[in-house]
Formats: sequence, C-alpha cells, structure tokens
Amino acid sequence: MVTQVFSFIFSLLYWLVMNYFFTFLLQALLPFSLLLGIYQNKHYPISAKKVIWLSLFAFIGGLLFRLNLPAGQQVQLVGSSVFLVLLVIFGFFMLFARGRFSAFWQVILMFIAATFWAKDPNISALISNDIINTDTILQLSAVVFAFMFCLCLQGWLYLLCGQAEQSQMKSVRLFYGLFGLLLIYLLLPLLGEVLLSFMKLQVLELTKLRLSLVAKSAELTFRTNYFVALLLGLSLLLFYSKIHLLRKKQLQASDDAIDKRKKWPLYEIPDGF
Repeated sequence: MVTQVFSFIFSLLYWLVMNYFFTFLLQALLPFSLLLGIYQNKHYPISAKKVIWLSLFAFIGGLLFRLNLPAGQQVQLVGSSVFLVLLVIFGFFMLFARGRFSAFWQVILMFIAATFWAKDPNISALISNDIINTDTILQLSAVVFAFMFCLCLQGWLYLLCGQAEQSQMKSVRLFYGLFGLLLIYLLLPLLGEVLLSFMKLQVLELTKLRLSLVAKSAELTFRTNYFVALLLGLSLLLFYSKIHLLRKKQLQASDDAIDKRKKWPLYEIPDGF
C-alpha cells in the first residue's frame, strides 16, 4: 500500500513537472508570489484567506485584460512601460515605504503575472476550447495546482523570513538581498520589451547592439524557473546554516529542562518548511 502511494505521488509530480501549462504558469507567477512573501513579512501581512481571494480575482482580471487587449506596438509599449514603473515602485516600497499596502500589491503583482502568462498563444486555445474532454480537464488541473503551489510558497517564504527575523538581522538582510536580485531579474525582460518597441516604432535606431540586448533579455524569461529554483535552494541553505543549526546548538547547550520546553517552539523549523 505504501509503495503504491509513493508511486502515485511520484507519477503525479512527474506529470506536473513535465506539463507545459504547469511549468509556464510557474514561470509567470512564482517570482511574484515569492516577492510578495518577502514584502508581507517586512510590512503589514494579510490573512491567508484574503491572499487567496485577492490573488484569484486579480489573476482572472489580468488574464481577461490581456486576452482582450488590442494588438499594436504602441499598446505593447505602454503596457510594458506601466508594468516596469509599477515594479520599480514596488521595489521602492519594499526598501523604504511603510504602510498597509500589502493587499494593494497583492492585486497589482498578481494582475501583472496573469498578463505575462496570457502572452502565450496556447492559453487562449485552452480557455476558448468549447469541448470538455480529458485533456482539457488535465490541463486545467495543472493550472490549478500551479496556482495553489505558488500561493503556498508565498506563505512558506513569509514564515521563513519570520524565523530569520527572530534570530539575527544579518540573515534577514541576506534574504532580502537574494530576492532583490529576483526583482532585478524581472525588470530586465521588461526593459528589453520597451527597447524593442522603441526600435519598432522607429523612435530609436535599430542597431546590432540593441538587438543583442533585447534577445538576451528575452532569453532570461525562459530561464526564470531555474533562477527561482536557485534562489529557493540558497534560501534553504541560508536558513539551515545560519539559523536552524545555531538555534539547535543553543537549545542543546541549555541544561534546564523547563527552559528547553519553553524555547523549543522558537527553534523548530516553521510549519510547511
């Protein structure tokens, strides 16, 4: 029985990893979910229920907005420029601003993520399919799994940063630094899109160097999942080496049994880790 359960779980995970819609949604949504997890730890958090509903409505709104957006280079330029400015402002809020803006940024970033995901022409084919067959159900299930997975990782990273804050501020700064790189990584393809639109509209001269920059920035988009996986791996390593091992040593050094029982919840790895 146990072997069958593990076999089923492995088959499910393999199917999800190999599923196009699952991996492509992760590529669009997961970076924003992680940034929101960091942001809400540093600012005023919102409840898990509110995160789910805000994310769902914002994602659907962004998807419908993108699918109904008129084609045109000027529209593309305006959209990329607006998203670029919003992400820069979000970075400013992460570093300097204080206030109850967590719900606002949850909506904005999920909306942007949905528009990124809807760029893929296969998405419209999935949504506009009038025939509900097994393949359609499986693809939609993969999308739901990916959406839930991203929100779970957002909450997990929020807990992880909370544990880091309880130990030492240097670890928290390292977490912020790692995911600050993620924000810069997201800005580069948008800069490439803006530059490409300027060249297509003949605002800027078409040069080999600029085309090379656009091509390299666009290539970053297809490697987002690898970059995010690297950041998550470094975060795990950082937490284990700088926080968990230190707390474990401090707990073992305590001789008082009552003191150990009081301190034990602080030294555990958070739920979902």
